[in-house]
Amino acid sequence: VAAAQGREVTFHRAIDVSRDPLRTLDQLIESGVDRVLSSGHAPQAEQGAPVLAELIRVAQGRLAVMACGGIRAHNAAMILDATGATHLHASPRRPVDRAGDGIDFGVQPRFDLGEARAFVTAVRNYRPGR
Repeated sequence: VAAAQGREVTFHRAIDVSRDPLRTLDQLIESGVDRVLSSGHAPQAEQGAPVLAELIRVAQGRLAVMACGGIRAHNAAMILDATGATHLHASPRRPVDRAGDGIDFGVQPRFDLGEARAFVTAVRNYRPGR
């Protein structure tokens, strides 16, 4: 935080592999972190929704908890409702076969503008409890 010299600091998903995410959250708050990116101690935000909700409740606005992990247009409203989150992170991607010159690079994710637009529309049209 000191090295950021007054800039906002986001703590990435390391909280999701901590032994005690609530204790880690308290330490991040004490350290002056502005935001924590989390899937709620689970691979995806949908599975981690109960922990995300608890992190948000405990944070009480002292830092932002940004939900992440598999958030797309089809589940954004459910995650917002289940967690009380006001910040979401999405990676609108789709798998694309990236073979080239006889070398198999396997399936790689590629940005999907259609999914990005659908996500933005879903969040803009979100109404709690709907």
